Amino acid sequence: MRIRGFFVVFLFLVALQGVFSVADSYYLLSLQSSSVSPSTVYAGDNVSITATVKNNSIKTTAMDVNFELVLSEGMEPVKVNAFEEEIQSKAQKTVIFRIKTSKQLASGTYKLSLKMDYFNNDKHVTQTEYIDLTISDIYRLDISNLRLSDYSPHQGETITISALIENTGSREARNVSTELEKVSSSDFGNFIVFSDSVKSLGSIPVGSSKEVKFTLMPTEKVTPGVYSFQIDANCLDCSFKETEKFSFHVFGKPELIFSGIDFAVNGTTGNSKKIFQSSSFSLSVQLDNIGEEKAKAVQVSIELPDGIAGSKKAYIGNIDEDDSGAAIFDLLVSRSIAPGDKAIKIKVDYLDELGKRQSIQSEYTIYVNELPPESPVAVLVLVIIILVILYFLIKMIFRQLAMRKM
Repeated sequence: MRIRGFFVVFLFLVALQGVFSVADSYYLLSLQSSSVSPSTVYAGDNVSITATVKNNSIKTTAMDVNFELVLSEGMEPVKVNAFEEEIQSKAQKTVIFRIKTSKQLASGTYKLSLKMDYFNNDKHVTQTEYIDLTISDIYRLDISNLRLSDYSPHQGETITISALIENTGSREARNVSTELEKVSSSDFGNFIVFSDSVKSLGSIPVGSSKEVKFTLMPTEKVTPGVYSFQIDANCLDCSFKETEKFSFHVFGKPELIFSGIDFAVNGTTGNSKKIFQSSSFSLSVQLDNIGEEKAKAVQVSIELPDGIAGSKKAYIGNIDEDDSGAAIFDLLVSRSIAPGDKAIKIKVDYLDELGKRQSIQSEYTIYVNELPPESPVAVLVLVIIILVILYFLIKMIFRQLAMRKM
């Protein structure tokens, strides 16, 4: 009886081994392990999923193995397919998949299907394993639609900065606050904030947003140039604050003034400030830039009254801030011009900091004196000189005639 019992047990074990051998010969692969990066996944994250698969067969090789990661709704595929020509018996292979989760994906644990399609000898096998992906709750804000009323303000001009603060997390954002800051500075320096630099927005439901506005002004003490600021957004439960940076260019203005207009009469040894009929003189126009920016392509032109001629345009070029430039005009007074006051209109054209043409004008008056009559003494001296010359010429002629007769 005892021998018969042992024989029955032996037959049962042989049959059981046969069952497992048949099963093992059909499904060769199994999921050994899986991991997710980052370790904590939030809605909207890019995710890498690593799966290690083992061939449990003692002697059979899995051929033409195709892997496919089947995603749940709210997940986008980046790389969800992989291929291995073979996985030998007792060997392991690691495959990596990449996906992107939607920002609207609800928190919870999702089962992702790892579909494995391969050949076991001449048998086509389709096998499925499962990988758990947990989406954690997140309190997250997003700053969007940031706008400035003016990206190139001048000193003394106000600008308004506005932005939308959106709750892109999975839970209501409580006690939301925003702050305007100057980048790399503990204060605003020579900028004035007309409202509080910190503003509270209260609670923002999931998927909703609220607008925030700040008003800022660069004072006259701000040096022209590019400045960077940022808006920070945070909430009571947020693990980190959201930051959005922006920059704008503060401009000054070139400001040209007439610092001096003068003239000098040419070829005079006496009073060089007295202009007569037929005089030639030089008119100089001095300009100073008392602004904060360079005045470019500076050109001076004059409008002359009848009876005065000469150059009418002079190109100076650029005049830097706190610098000066001059234009000189060579002019000639007509002999027939009527004596009296003569107005010369002066116009200065230049390009400002934005490349726009600007101009300033002035008027300068000179007095033209009547040419004085010639002196009688000078005429008499001239006559005497002519007579002396004639006397010597006649005397020379008679002497030569006398010498010829001899």
